[in-house]
Amino acid sequence: MDGRRRTAVALAGVGVLLVGVRLGMAAHLRGTFFATRYETMDNLANSLIHGHGFSISGKPYVEELPIYPLLVAAAYEVGGRNWASVAVMQTLLDLLTMVFLFALGRRLFGPAVGLLAAAMFAAYPYLASQSAQLIDTTAFTTALTAFFYCTVRAAQTRRSLDAAFAGLAVGAAYLVRPTVSILALALPLSFALLGAGRREIVRLTAVAAAVGVIVLVPWTVRNAIQFHAFQPGAAKTGTNVWKGNSKHGAQYIADGLSLDLLPFLPDAPHPAKNLGPIGRDSFWLHQGLDWIRAHPGDWLHGLGVKFVAFWSWDLNPTTRGDSGLKDTLYKLSFLPLLVLSLLAVPGLRDGARRRKLLFLALPLFLFTVVHMLIFGYTRLRVPIDLLLMVLAGLTLVDTARLLGGRRAAASPAGAEPALDSGGGGSG
Repeated sequence: MDGRRRTAVALAGVGVLLVGVRLGMAAHLRGTFFATRYETMDNLANSLIHGHGFSISGKPYVEELPIYPLLVAAAYEVGGRNWASVAVMQTLLDLLTMVFLFALGRRLFGPAVGLLAAAMFAAYPYLASQSAQLIDTTAFTTALTAFFYCTVRAAQTRRSLDAAFAGLAVGAAYLVRPTVSILALALPLSFALLGAGRREIVRLTAVAAAVGVIVLVPWTVRNAIQFHAFQPGAAKTGTNVWKGNSKHGAQYIADGLSLDLLPFLPDAPHPAKNLGPIGRDSFWLHQGLDWIRAHPGDWLHGLGVKFVAFWSWDLNPTTRGDSGLKDTLYKLSFLPLLVLSLLAVPGLRDGARRRKLLFLALPLFLFTVVHMLIFGYTRLRVPIDLLLMVLAGLTLVDTARLLGGRRAAASPAGAEPALDSGGGGSG
């Protein structure tokens, strides 16, 4: 069996593992599948399949973005409103993510790294639990991984079509979670790190930006018609800014409490009742910015709290009500992943790898910054854990090669010709 066929068989095996883990987790958590704060997604999906459009209680809705409710509605149409139909849909998305992740690792560092990253993703408990809930993490992770892969492919092939696919992916990701916009803005730098020349950077970025904007047009036009305002995203950015930058925000994050409780506190500000959803969101944005200006010291302290929560190995960092098993599984999976990925840092000394490693480090840094400025939880970080999986896979491959080299050096002299023949690849 040749190398490509062995790789394909191994990837298929990883896919089987992923399906088993995802559907098994969904079956285990089926009793709480709809018991999340994302009941809004269920309501929007029901409205869509009954012909009422993107609305709740007959009123147009703009506080959520359209991609995930549309996917849930499609799942309901095919399999009915139940946990299994959504679990199957999200498992299919995870399979697509696995393929993109493998392709990303292969393009950057070879098929072995891609396979290891895909295997880590298949067995990763936290992402499996996210796929077992009515929550948008799975859809965002798929679009984000597609964007990373298409960016690398476009930089390597210099083809406008690949840049167009990168724009399509980032546009779709934005319509799940707008935080991806910071990565879109850094696309020229990503192309530069991957070795594209100046003219190629301009051309590829222009193509990707044009396609990304086109993806956003239908949603933006719909909002302009319904709400008479320019709203390419969801009318909750300002709300999130205030939640993460307010009197009680940092303490709630440190205690693992939901920030959704903050607007109901007695000392919370109250927007005027006559404001629409976009006006209310603007009100909350200004409340958050005003608090930052008035409390710079508390704001700086909050940045540190949010950094710890974003990269916590204790679930946000200690979420109340979580079971001991959930905490243990998270630590046993995330801590080794983090350590192995950090062990790839010395590779920056290698000129051939430096640009690729910096390309992977860029979204990790930018995502950290944007969530420190707003707010960050483990759930918001896990989509970029896939980049850690690529780095961890690289560390494991390098370690295996190092150990293999030492064994070869210690082998009897008579075995050296066979080893040299195998390593040369001439056969």
